[in-house]
Amino acid sequence: MPRRHNQHGNNAGRRNARTDRARTKGRDKLGRPKQKYRPRYGDAMDGVVERLGDFGDGIVQPLKDGEAANGNTVFVPGCLPGETIRFNPLIDPRNPDQPTDGRIMEVLEPSSDRVDAACQHFGDCGGCRLQHVAPQAIGDFKAQRLRQALSQKGLDPELVKPTEAAWGAAAADAGARRRMEFTLRNDGSHVRLGLHRHRSKVIVDLAECPVADPAISGQLEDIRAFAKATLWSGEAADLHITSCDNGLDLVLTRSRSPSLDERQDWPSIIEAHDWARLSWRPDHQTPPETVIARREPIISVEGIPVPLPPGGFIQATTAGQAALIRHLLGALDQYGVKTDAPVIDLFSGMGTFTIPMAVRGHRVHAVDGNGDALQALQAAAGQRFASRVKVEQRDLFQHPLEDDLPKDTAAVILDPPRAGCQMQATALAEREVPLIIMISCNPVTFARDAGILVEGGYHIGQVQPIDQFQWSPETELIATFSRNPHQ
Repeated sequence: MPRRHNQHGNNAGRRNARTDRARTKGRDKLGRPKQKYRPRYGDAMDGVVERLGDFGDGIVQPLKDGEAANGNTVFVPGCLPGETIRFNPLIDPRNPDQPTDGRIMEVLEPSSDRVDAACQHFGDCGGCRLQHVAPQAIGDFKAQRLRQALSQKGLDPELVKPTEAAWGAAAADAGARRRMEFTLRNDGSHVRLGLHRHRSKVIVDLAECPVADPAISGQLEDIRAFAKATLWSGEAADLHITSCDNGLDLVLTRSRSPSLDERQDWPSIIEAHDWARLSWRPDHQTPPETVIARREPIISVEGIPVPLPPGGFIQATTAGQAALIRHLLGALDQYGVKTDAPVIDLFSGMGTFTIPMAVRGHRVHAVDGNGDALQALQAAAGQRFASRVKVEQRDLFQHPLEDDLPKDTAAVILDPPRAGCQMQATALAEREVPLIIMISCNPVTFARDAGILVEGGYHIGQVQPIDQFQWSPETELIATFSRNPHQ
């Protein structure tokens, strides 16, 4: 029998497939409507806060008739250890008797460590989790979090020193964060500029941002006006802002590439606000393209001007940068590393640690996967200490420094991103470097990598937490590892 001709061609098949998908959307494999599980807040409960979790939420033990109930604990933001609070548990219909999260309603018995929040958006915005906590208590929390991470890897928690605050010279309620990333959305009549609500895609529209450097927080309305002129109605984007020595550096992350009109209009906007540079990228994985550069943004490292690549990484605060450099140079002195001795700086970036070491006379081999950052380092070295700095672009996650590690290396500096440097730590554990200094912003991956070095025969020294992440559960730290147990 001859095949029947399909007068609609393949389009009919595609239409039928689309119809089938639409018909089955929202249904299970048997064609029944899928059950929607929408958590809701239940009736108020009282509870006692046992401690803070890793993200700064209170771990609350519910009370029944004034006594601790034998149920599961609940995570409730905005409370402090030892407080008695009233909260609404978040009820999941699939497991209504065991809520895991809640929202605070009232503090019945406050802690002496509770303070007034500095920002009107606290509790709604997900950017700052600890504004209700006194600075000393924040430092204690961060040190304890680090001790717990070390204990879980069998390392001595008593090595952790008290947290050193590095928020800046200003008062505790004044911002010092010199890099911020805001989310933007044009709702038509208004542009939302802010951060996401905790565990949510909702953008909290900011009228103020006390954690940010005043050079950033003082221009929120100017930034909002720029976003209004830049985004279509309903369009969203991210804007990374760095407060540099000579103005703001902005990187717009938006899927739509800049139009010809925008490229013609943006220079006047940038000039009107005296911003240094504007770059664009379609996503966070793509290197930014400079659209307008009125001047090259500069970041100072120990008095040395360093050109900042678009979206380049720097420490969160100038005080945090200075504290880390001071502890690093102090460790080199403590362990007797001579000023002309060769040092390797792994994950060097733009040279936050390479530059001060080279200025002191060290011969530094700086290794990083980011070529733009290494070019910035070379430009900073210039004629001052170029002969003492050698750079190498290398993916240390895929190709860690191993057998090609020079035998005369006096010290290795490790400053990996949040993921840590497991492969590089494993390679170093098999080598006889006299001193390793590790900087980390993640206690969990630090403890893992530290455990690898200790298993390889290194002796861990004191671990110094440095709090440059104001009102955030995150922390920075610096620690030493040596082959000599008596140092």
